[in-house]
Amino acid sequence: MPDIESRQQRLTAEAQFFQNPWSETTQKERDRILLASVVGIVMAGAGIFPKEITALGLKVEDIHQRALLILWAVVVAYLTITLALHAYSDFMRSYWGELYKMESRVFPHDQPAQQIAVETQRVRYRLRSVHIFRIFVDILIPVASAITTFVWLLWRCFRV
Repeated sequence: MPDIESRQQRLTAEAQFFQNPWSETTQKERDRILLASVVGIVMAGAGIFPKEITALGLKVEDIHQRALLILWAVVVAYLTITLALHAYSDFMRSYWGELYKMESRVFPHDQPAQQIAVETQRVRYRLRSVHIFRIFVDILIPVASAITTFVWLLWRCFRV
């Protein structure tokens, strides 16, 4: 029975490594930055501007297109910074929290210290590789698109 329980504990611990490390706030920020990037690319690339901003009660004819591009570039920059801060905070909480849980796990007494060290290293490597992949897909791609959008907006703004 101890073998089944230790295997079940190991499977539960490994399943936790693959959970989503990002908080709800970070996920919303990521969605916002992707949306802002798409809108910015449409504005800068195709030159399509909204005719009316109902939330502010403004008509775009009253606003110079250059000012709108600068404003959108500032929004994209702000969203990029907030996403980076939230993602860094979540990464530190998730990564170091999982390492702490893993190292504080109770190993069976009959397991040699060398085997425990090898298993700990194996789990650390898997944890690190999963987190690096999640950072690349979930954070770096949206940030790269936002930076590209920011540069494109400013380029378009001063080219107009």
